[in-house]
Amino acid sequence: MSSHSLEKYKKLLAKEPQVNDKYVIIDVKWLEHWKRYVGIEKSDEEKVTEPGPIEFSKLVDPATAKNSNEIQLRSDAVEGNDYTFIPYELYKDLVQTYEQNGPEIIRKAIPQGGGHYTAHAKNSNDNKWHTFDDSYVSDVNDDNVIGKAAYVLIYQQQEQQS
Repeated sequence: MSSHSLEKYKKLLAKEPQVNDKYVIIDVKWLEHWKRYVGIEKSDEEKVTEPGPIEFSKLVDPATAKNSNEIQLRSDAVEGNDYTFIPYELYKDLVQTYEQNGPEIIRKAIPQGGGHYTAHAKNSNDNKWHTFDDSYVSDVNDDNVIGKAAYVLIYQQQEQQS
């Protein structure tokens, strides 16, 4: 592989996702093997073998595998353990060299919205409400606990007093 291609691939792998950029969900073990094979990452192996076909079949939810418009990732797949994302441009280069097993899963980067959540919990020992916000815990007034923005409510059944 030419040093020009290697530098191009390093840049693509380091690229920060931009809104509407296309990415392919790829088997993390295959990608790590490929990086060692082409020399992006160092290896203890004397000679790294070719990584073989790009394996998608282990990542795809079997119920969606036959419908190309609805390909979905397995619900139990874990990012960083089972899969990772690569830029679509890199993927297009890879499929010119390596066969693929199973349908690819293509996604677009989307803008991040307000994904910050807090929680309120009532301590049954002292009967006080507390707010949990990241690593901060504080007391909260009963009036500030229930509101229109409540996302999940969990109740605990109380024993009836005789």
